[in-house]
Amino acid sequence: MSQHTNHPLAALWVYTLLRIALFGALFGLLWLFGVRGLLGAIIALVLSVPLSFVMLARPRQALVAGVTGQVEARRARTSELDAQLSGRADDQTRPGQDGGTQS
Repeated sequence: MSQHTNHPLAALWVYTLLRIALFGALFGLLWLFGVRGLLGAIIALVLSVPLSFVMLARPRQALVAGVTGQVEARRARTSELDAQLSGRADDQTRPGQDGGTQS
């Protein structure tokens, strides 16, 4: 179970590190071409967004799949708990089981 729980977090780290590496590579290329400082960082950031959308599609899909799996598992646990609680509530509200008399 711990492997399933850690998967979305691991996918998040992989995707984040790849985005940072892409930005760093672009910034390094711009640095080599003489575009340095804040201007180079801004250009690298602007270029890294669409490139990461194309180049990092698989890691992003893995991240989405992991998060979706956790959300679905949590919803299943919640609906199971709701069913258990509603079953107990039905048992308590059956006639003759309230334990008291009405005056």
